[in-house]
Amino acid sequence: EFITKNIFSSYNKKVINKSYGSFFYGLVTMMDPKLIVELGTCKGYSSIHMGLGLKECNSGGIIKCYDLWGEDDKKSNFHDSQKGIHLTSSMEEFKQTVDKFNLNNYVSYYTQEAFSVLKDYKENSIDMIHIDIGNCGEVLQKIIDDVKFSLKPEGILIFEGGANYRDQVGWMKK
Repeated sequence: EFITKNIFSSYNKKVINKSYGSFFYGLVTMMDPKLIVELGTCKGYSSIHMGLGLKECNSGGIIKCYDLWGEDDKKSNFHDSQKGIHLTSSMEEFKQTVDKFNLNNYVSYYTQEAFSVLKDYKENSIDMIHIDIGNCGEVLQKIIDDVKFSLKPEGILIFEGGANYRDQVGWMKK
């Protein structure tokens, strides 16, 4: 309830449903990944659920979260007309949520531009990658080679898409 009320409160209410967080939590508890990388953490709705799954597994898994946080003007995800209206959050706000759920052993967070992150990982080193950075075909095209290199062969890529209301936005239609 805290996550839905406080972390997700500024999202469009159509997106909120209990199965969204449960999906991330359940996937992590089934997979028991050792390394998850999330590109585009924002307020941390999905990362907190994945962190809770890692905590449940208690086998040493971690999630590394990357975002530019409140620096929306530095985001370079092909959607210049959208700059300034992305949902943003501060790293401090995210840190407080991580602290509240006692997830510091499972969740770490960094300020880094998404398209440079995966170049820092070794080949076949990541169990799960969650990408939520204003996704469209151009974003996937730009990042897919890095994903193919760093994701384990049995790994999972979650490429977050739109909701019905987002599917009507010009760059999403494109």
